[in-house]
Amino acid sequence: MIKQAKMISLLVCLGAISMNTRAADSFDQSAISHWVDVNASLSEVWHAWTSDEGAQTFFARGSNVDARPDGDYEIFFFPDNEPGTRGAEGTTTLIVEPLKRFAFTWDAPPKWPTIRSQRTVVEVFFESLSENKTRVSLHHSLWGDSKEWNEVREYFAGAWPVVLKRLKWRFDHGPVNWDNPAPGLIYRDSPN
Repeated sequence: MIKQAKMISLLVCLGAISMNTRAADSFDQSAISHWVDVNASLSEVWHAWTSDEGAQTFFARGSNVDARPDGDYEIFFFPDNEPGTRGAEGTTTLIVEPLKRFAFTWDAPPKWPTIRSQRTVVEVFFESLSENKTRVSLHHSLWGDSKEWNEVREYFAGAWPVVLKRLKWRFDHGPVNWDNPAPGLIYRDSPN
């Protein structure tokens, strides 16, 4: 009888593990993932993502970056706008693994106010390919499931490749000129 009870308990546990794995698998299918190889050293690319000086050379014209867990990670596409309409506001640094992984919360553009009040997660992974070449992989996850969430997800599925293109541009040609950006460095609905 005890042997049967242990076997049933084990099967129940395995079932729970199996169910959790399936849930995680379906959850991950909604994640957005992109990568780019950048002609710069690992430390230069890390600095670009984790400092105000760096972020403003490729991400947006303004920022408030504190690359420590629970520090601010705000990216201002419209720095002169009223608070709440400047870009990624109230977003924070989550994980800092120097020269390996950097994660932060992210919000939706103001045109989706219900979703904007919630947060998704962006993870950026860094891999040195050579002394002057770094692979940057971006993974954006924690999407909800509704028509509005799907619209926001679709928006970022198109926006992140542009951000990564600007990162590459920054190291190939110099910082993005936010007053006159090169063709292809602007994403729809956004001046930068």
